[in-house]
Amino acid sequence: MRLAGDDRVQDAAGGAQGSGERQRDAGRAQYSRAGRAAHRRPGLDTGRRGIRGGSGDGLGFTGGGHGASVDERAGVTLVSGWSTSGAGAQPAVRVLGPLQLSAADGTAIPIAARKHADLLVILAAERSTRSAGYLCELLWRGAPPDSAQVTLQGYVSRLRRALGPSHGVAIETTAQGYVLRCEAGGTDLDLLDTLARDARGALADGDTRRAVDLLETALGLWRGEALEDVADVAELAPERARLDELRSELTEACAEGMLALGQATRAITVLAPAHGRHPLREGTARLLALALRAAGRAPEALDVLVDLRRGLRDELGLDPDPDTVRVEREIRSSPAPAPDRTGAAKPAAPPGPALGAGPPGRATDAAALERAWRESAGRLAVVTVSGAAGIGKSTLVHHALGRHRGAALLTSGVAGGGTAPFETLGPWLEQAALAGYAPPSAPSVAGVAAMLAAMVRESGHLVAVVEDVQWADRDSLRLLGAALRVLRAHPILLLLTRRPGTLDADRAAALGLLRAVGTHTDLTLQPLTPDAVRALVGARLGAGDRATVEEIVTRSLGNPLLAAQLCDLADAGEPITEDAVAGVVAWKLESVSEPARRLAEALAVIGQRTTAHLAAAVAELDGIDDVDARLTELALAQVVEVDGTELDFAHELLRRAVLDGVGALRRCALHGRVADAVESVSPRALAAIASHRSAAAPGSVSPAAARACERAAADALARGATSEAARLATLGATHADPDDPRLAVALDSLAGQAHTRLGDYETAGACFDRAGRLLAESGDHAGLARLALLAAPSGVGGFFSGYGVVQTGNSDLRGRALAHRLDLEADLVARLQAAEAADRAAQGLAGDLDHLREAQALTETGSAAWAQVRLAEFICRWEPTTVADRAKIADELADLAGADPQARATALHLRRVCALEAGDLRLVRRLSAEFTRVAADGGPDLQAMQLWWQVMLAVLRGDYAESNALMTRHLEGLGAVSLPARRLAEVSMATSQSIELWHRGRLAEFLDQAGQLAGDFDEDFAIVVAMASAEAGQHERAIGLVESVVEQPGRLHGPRVAVRVPLLTEALLAIGRGAPALREEVRALAATLEPATAGWGDALVVQWPGLVCLGPSGLYRGTLRGVLGLPDAHATVVAAGRRARALGAAPYAARAEERLRGWPFVDGSA
Repeated sequence: MRLAGDDRVQDAAGGAQGSGERQRDAGRAQYSRAGRAAHRRPGLDTGRRGIRGGSGDGLGFTGGGHGASVDERAGVTLVSGWSTSGAGAQPAVRVLGPLQLSAADGTAIPIAARKHADLLVILAAERSTRSAGYLCELLWRGAPPDSAQVTLQGYVSRLRRALGPSHGVAIETTAQGYVLRCEAGGTDLDLLDTLARDARGALADGDTRRAVDLLETALGLWRGEALEDVADVAELAPERARLDELRSELTEACAEGMLALGQATRAITVLAPAHGRHPLREGTARLLALALRAAGRAPEALDVLVDLRRGLRDELGLDPDPDTVRVEREIRSSPAPAPDRTGAAKPAAPPGPALGAGPPGRATDAAALERAWRESAGRLAVVTVSGAAGIGKSTLVHHALGRHRGAALLTSGVAGGGTAPFETLGPWLEQAALAGYAPPSAPSVAGVAAMLAAMVRESGHLVAVVEDVQWADRDSLRLLGAALRVLRAHPILLLLTRRPGTLDADRAAALGLLRAVGTHTDLTLQPLTPDAVRALVGARLGAGDRATVEEIVTRSLGNPLLAAQLCDLADAGEPITEDAVAGVVAWKLESVSEPARRLAEALAVIGQRTTAHLAAAVAELDGIDDVDARLTELALAQVVEVDGTELDFAHELLRRAVLDGVGALRRCALHGRVADAVESVSPRALAAIASHRSAAAPGSVSPAAARACERAAADALARGATSEAARLATLGATHADPDDPRLAVALDSLAGQAHTRLGDYETAGACFDRAGRLLAESGDHAGLARLALLAAPSGVGGFFSGYGVVQTGNSDLRGRALAHRLDLEADLVARLQAAEAADRAAQGLAGDLDHLREAQALTETGSAAWAQVRLAEFICRWEPTTVADRAKIADELADLAGADPQARATALHLRRVCALEAGDLRLVRRLSAEFTRVAADGGPDLQAMQLWWQVMLAVLRGDYAESNALMTRHLEGLGAVSLPARRLAEVSMATSQSIELWHRGRLAEFLDQAGQLAGDFDEDFAIVVAMASAEAGQHERAIGLVESVVEQPGRLHGPRVAVRVPLLTEALLAIGRGAPALREEVRALAATLEPATAGWGDALVVQWPGLVCLGPSGLYRGTLRGVLGLPDAHATVVAAGRRARALGAAPYAARAEERLRGWPFVDGSA
């Protein structure tokens, strides 16, 4: 589904807009209302509007709103009192139709004056503070009278009186203007956001039925056109268009879910009105046609598509999107499933078996696979078939496919691999394209999920196979795991085959993620019994010689492939040798000509499978003539299989045996010829060229191999295949000429970037350091500066990258570059200074503001470095008192981001951080919804940040069951994609759990773990050690730790203020309460900290990088001042408690109340 305001395309089972529709829709809007009546199909059931369900920020059953395993519930509900369980309650302010205002008891509150109603609708739509001047411009449609602002004050006053009986809705006056404050669900727009959170959670849990209910609830909120009271206010036209688009998207998502549940008639009732509103919207028309076909109304389905084609041609001069053409072709060619008695098409189930019960000797395994096949009719199921080479894994899988006569997506890992980025995923995309589906132009989680969902929608059941998964590339495994995870409620069967053996850590983690996407069945194939082998041999040789049969039974060791090959030997009168496979291959190659043997060797070097075109090119370079005749010889000898233009070894064991017979020198020569052939036949297959160039010069200097690896690594990095990029760059470094520093620098730079994206900062740092030394030695100061910027922290907020691993930068590299700043361009120096300033600020090191001033002096608005300098300023000034100024910076960063998704995500995250600090929960919900859309296909970094944001909010409101569930889900999903990601996930989980223990008064249980984290991860965990020690009665240790932190050199400022001051305050309070003898020392330390809290009050404390919130800042200022006996301390804590209650931050409200009961120490002394 295409989300509102997003450039991505997600074709959710034919229900979403294809890539060609984006331009069409811009021209269709003007026809939608005019053509509504004319295009409504007669006979369609348009009676029942949905009454339950929905989302306010766009989501589809393709899981396009998700990446790997992340529950993206972006809504924010800190205030208790409304949840999905209370969906029957009406919001106080309703603007999705004519304005309605309701009292707490549900009775209508009349708003007689037009301007009063307009003002309330405008405030509800804006969702954030707006100045009086801006509101006057909108209220008086661009021509406000001189007295407008005075009149506006009167309107606000009268509206406040009108809002009095409503619950939790009020107009507040701030220094910036007016804002409508609402508790959760106070307006129907807010209710959309909350329903989005719950619907997204239902999808993540595979609960399609609940998600549909939520989506219906959301659709039921519309009572007409959104914001129709202010339809003539031009400034609100984008918001009205967004809401109209959102309504269509929710309708399509809801219908997709209904169709997935087999509820075709319900889907029709949802889709028909939407089709009437927008008759030229292809996504809605496609879904309606599919629903009608599923309900047994194929003629009407075709009428919908014929009318759509005619309307597009006559009114817009356009042809239908290829997806629409495909759906029409599908409806014309495939009969609809028989509807059940309610008129709803039954969910498609895999057809029953038609052939035998399984391969010889595999009846039990075939029965287990059959059970999983049937389970997959209801939701995604995964089967892993394990066993030794030749044991019959592929035979079992393909026998099942034959029994069910089902088509499947087929791919396999390739021994050695490295022929292309996402090489394992590639065949699925090619097969989908041949079947008429639109694969994503570049592999992405959302694109692959959408493609698979479309195939499920139209076929009713999808089988996908990955053979030899132990050789599958890690990038494909991670992407497939992420895409399939969000399709857990779909009828999909994923079949994996693998050989036993230990996998490298990254591949094992990625495979674990893939196996966890659905209900998992593990089948380990054992050797065939002697009787089963005898039956197999008997089928091949007939009665035969009994001694020969028993020799084959003994030599085959229960392996059916070896048994079959030995049967071929016996049938040819050859002796049964000790090394069965080698003997079989030797015998087969002896039966063909010498040129055919040489061709077999060349094919073995190419790989398990290739094309006839490439084989012919290699053969020509190797002096082999009449390739067709040679291939025929090899096929007759059962060495290779020929399928059209595709060539495949009969089994990997045969290819390996052929390869083992090739001498080292000839093998190197063949790799070189293969590389030359690939360059001529497929010049864009850079990874294959690089792999063969490298294999042609094993362990030796080869400029050709190094350059090929450089090109291939850069290509892989650009395509997002980070593991492949790291492998190729590292491989190229082994061939680089020591006398060619440029090439060595390029390879190390690529490897550093790839390892950074993978979160392996130690390896990345080593790569960057090597490259930096070479650049410094060559005097390339500009190159050194650019390298330092590549090594600097990046990602969301400037730091969040590498599967959610928070990165610190290579300061030494930046220092070496800045030593030559007089020789560099100003923008380059400004970017280096900005990176150094941000890194120092984040780590609490002195000098950050000096570097920031240097950066600011070298740049100006509009320069290339401006955005990075402003970002550094945001980080350096990250304190509770600067939230208004930082919000302006974040808004500016949003304007500068353009179409860059990383920059957009950074700006959105920083904006929502500021909104949370300011307590503007409605704006937080809105920005989080938008962040979710950006994160949907933004990769693991954005998905991890979104999850930890949700964890923070759950902890803030005291919902520890939710926070622990989210963290566990992350550990099983994104946290499993790499070891660095898992380490960070574990640390983040420990942080959240320590906050929970702190609130429960059990932080002493965390003492040992906090000490370990302080040594291994972040020295500021020493403050948590101090807090836990004080709680455990170890007061001397606690105060010593506090002193060590407070007495660190430099002024306490920037982001470390929000990290250290609140926790130090809590540690001092605990020490003072538990150890009266240490109170003088407590007061002395408190006096050192108190000045840093000047101006703290209502603003919430959100720690860098915006994923931990410690409640109202006034709680800590009031506590410090109370310890010191200063004025207003008690009142400041009272206000902080009130602020926490208003925002639903229950743990901090309770903490404030407890603090006041024993003020400031238990004995009441100060």
